[in-house]
Amino acid sequence: FNNFPKEKEIIPNDENQLVKPLKKSSSSLVTNKVISEQEKKVNHYLNVSIASLGISIISVFYPPLRLLSLGIVSYASVPILKLAENSLIKEKTIRNDVLNSLIIVVCVTTSQYFVAALATWLYHYGIKKVAKTRDYSKKTLTRIFDQQPSTAWVLKDNIEIEVPLENIQVNDIVVIKTG
Repeated sequence: FNNFPKEKEIIPNDENQLVKPLKKSSSSLVTNKVISEQEKKVNHYLNVSIASLGISIISVFYPPLRLLSLGIVSYASVPILKLAENSLIKEKTIRNDVLNSLIIVVCVTTSQYFVAALATWLYHYGIKKVAKTRDYSKKTLTRIFDQQPSTAWVLKDNIEIEVPLENIQVNDIVVIKTG
């Protein structure tokens, strides 16, 4: 249980970039999609949870598949259970992982494998969406900061003059306007 990455490591962040810049242009940032190990894990567990949903639906009509459904739901819920353990034991807090684990355990013990599979899928789908949103926000902020001006307005002899940023001297009065 202690070797599984924390939630912060599962969701790609600044250190684990999903997008690698190739080249900059003045109008946009051209990127090449690079899948990190964390995103591969998220995709893997999302696919397993989708499979568990399908098998749990089929097991309603063909009961011999219930054991297989239990095994796949259990496997797909392992990262959630590990994160819940970390939350309770190390961090001593109740987070979303703890609540999801509780739902899954109750569903499995009451033989509600479809509901457990659904809860597992929703959890992994949520992790995937958070990662995509974080990636999109990072790219958007990068584009915003790439659009910085290359000139500034300086006040000389009560006249505003536009000069390149590299030509601004110490003790120059820079005119700053909103917007």
